[in-house]
Amino acid sequence: DSPIEKVRVASVNNNVSFVNSNEALVAGIELEYRQKLGKIFGSGQYSALNDFYLGANATGMFTEVRLDPTVTIGNGSSIAPTNTTRRMQGASPFLINADINYNKTFGKHDLSTTLDVNYFDDRIYAAGGNEVDDVYEKGFATLNFTLVDKIGEHFEFKITGRNLLDPNIERYQDQRSLGREITVSKFNLGADFGLGVTYKF
Repeated sequence: DSPIEKVRVASVNNNVSFVNSNEALVAGIELEYRQKLGKIFGSGQYSALNDFYLGANATGMFTEVRLDPTVTIGNGSSIAPTNTTRRMQGASPFLINADINYNKTFGKHDLSTTLDVNYFDDRIYAAGGNEVDDVYEKGFATLNFTLVDKIGEHFEFKITGRNLLDPNIERYQDQRSLGREITVSKFNLGADFGLGVTYKF
């Protein structure tokens, strides 16, 4: 299939459009691990660590797309891709996810908590066209937290925290003509917190 990719076009407003690449190659390897903390640290059968689970997932990926010297973008006009062979837009060569889960029942309370971190390496945010260099997004990590307490058969109490580290999101161009990187944009999304109570009839 021909993957749809985001491209940045040379213009006053640095407009973004979409193109279909001719062909793409994707190859990778994925490793996953999940275990009780009690087993990892050799704790006894009744150790509190047996209520904690550690999980991790790592992915390494090679991608390559090939485009014609001239391609048609979303508005019907044509552009010349700056790089006709490159990594796939939006695909990171390395990703890692890890989490710690705690699950415990206390009387009528069924408690579940999760702390997870996700990281991706630098990836192409928008491919370049008409001699505009590719725009990359620097890799960053996100940290999230979820607590769910199911009380009896009807009530559920939930607390969530998203993007707790609030990392800088930086996009840059590798300006070959200048021999250095140029920051295109830099911003923060901010952390997000949620609190909810659900009653099931």
